Amino acid sequence: MAHANDAEGSLGLLDDVGLLDDRLITAYFRMVSGEDVRRTAEADTSVAHCPSVFCYWNPDPDAQ
Repeated sequence: MAHANDAEGSLGLLDDVGLLDDRLITAYFRMVSGEDVRRTAEADTSVAHCPSVFCYWNPDPDAQ
């Protein structure tokens, strides 16, 4: 969805529409870069971890 709206990614889209801030709680924050972590921290955005979802979904079969 983000790329279809010419955003640089999910965080870019959230930032473009004014949602990347201290009121946002993200989920499924597994495949992120160091830059994504930095942007999230600078925006004071929270991350809710859902570890049980990874029992069923693993996009990288080589990752442990």
